[in-house]
Amino acid sequence: MEERRSILARDFVLGVGITTLLFVLLTLSPVLGVAIGFITPVPVAHFYTRLGSLQGLLYFAASVLAAWAGLRFSGIETDVSLFVVIGALGVLLPEFMRRNWGIEKTVMAAVASLVTLAVALLLYYSWQLATPVLQLVETHVQDSLKHGAQFYGEFGMPQEQIDSIRENIPGITTTILGLLPSIVVVSASFFAWINVLLIRSLFRKTQIPCPDYGDLTRWKVPEWLVWFVIASGGMMLLPMPEIKLVGFNGLIILLFVYLLQGFSIVDFFFKKKSVPKFLRTIFYFLLFIYQSLLLVVAAVGLFDIWIDFRKMNRPLKDSTA
Repeated sequence: MEERRSILARDFVLGVGITTLLFVLLTLSPVLGVAIGFITPVPVAHFYTRLGSLQGLLYFAASVLAAWAGLRFSGIETDVSLFVVIGALGVLLPEFMRRNWGIEKTVMAAVASLVTLAVALLLYYSWQLATPVLQLVETHVQDSLKHGAQFYGEFGMPQEQIDSIRENIPGITTTILGLLPSIVVVSASFFAWINVLLIRSLFRKTQIPCPDYGDLTRWKVPEWLVWFVIASGGMMLLPMPEIKLVGFNGLIILLFVYLLQGFSIVDFFFKKKSVPKFLRTIFYFLLFIYQSLLLVVAAVGLFDIWIDFRKMNRPLKDSTA
């Protein structure tokens, strides 16, 4: 019993230290911030599971408080809601994974929880600042675009392009606000999907029980979903701006789903051809650099309905023949 308490105390201190460091780096390093934000739920899930639900929640709260206090002591103002939303996924996913749901239901539950939490925080800030929610979002988007232009300027983007971005901030903001539902859903889904895979991998290595989810290189979406793609495309052809916007949002979400299927197909052939890991890493790095290639991967996922790249729909041979 004493040894168990010692292990828990060690894990608690170690977990708070690691998670606090990640939260601080997330704030201080704009370049690494996105990557750090993506991996932060993984250690949170690990220590939350190791410590148990009650002590896990205490560890998570202590990490948020320690990061906030450390940054504030250094004279850096930060919004702890970012730590809460990102870290919350590390608490939610182990709870959903413990229920042995399929990966689709696990991700959808995580997305629904994250969106609900983000909306609740947004409503709280709206009430606290006596500012309409839409105005808060609009201000945040404009500030992000201004910081983005400044960031790209520091990395050598021509001044003409930076000036063009700044001049078009109102129009870009309007476009982003119109597509905000699909942006939120796709971002949260990608965030949850990646972390499910990373957490599953970590749990397997550390011998923590986790769902199997089967061979994800053979994962595919239901064939009837293509009708929603056709419907969304049809809505975009209508002369009514509101309906067109709904169709555009729906198409973005559906293409993201087929992008995931495209990745499954790519991984299937990587595995089948025994492609070395460093070549796979180069491929995904190129996707990150040349993001237009993502449309090719999404198209592969979509056309798999008719082409059946993995030959999963091939009829079984008659055993009596």
